Amino acid sequence: MIEEQVCIDIVAKCSCCGNVEIYTLNEEESLMYVKYLDYGRKMGYLQDLFPNVPAWIRSGGIDQYSNGFCICPHCYE
Repeated sequence: MIEEQVCIDIVAKCSCCGNVEIYTLNEEESLMYVKYLDYGRKMGYLQDLFPNVPAWIRSGGIDQYSNGFCICPHCYE
């Protein structure tokens, strides 16, 4: 039997400068993301669920309550 790995791309766009970055979730993160779409914050803190995803991409690409608002590291400088 061939097992198919599922990886999901998360796209975040900086609300200040428009910088766009893509982060590819690994298989474990992708499965967690699918669960998160159903259960939301009941699952816990995003930084605990997705520790390897850069914070600004987590905010803009995963957080269901941010409405996509995020600020990239370039705008923090």
